[in-house]
Amino acid sequence: MADTHIAGAIEAILMVVDEPVAPADIAAALDVPEPEVVAALHALRDEYADPDRPRGFEPA
Repeated sequence: MADTHIAGAIEAILMVVDEPVAPADIAAALDVPEPEVVAALHALRDEYADPDRPRGFEPA
């Protein structure tokens, strides 16, 4: 799965769950290695925190 697709899939999962999800669970659901999920989560965190690219919500 391409990095952009992984990030999009992770973002979709995070938008619909009502409790925290472990990276290992996301990796299993997407059938990708956990380190790729962790890297994508870090990239999303950095993207959400970028004040020059507001996303319409604030990360917790």
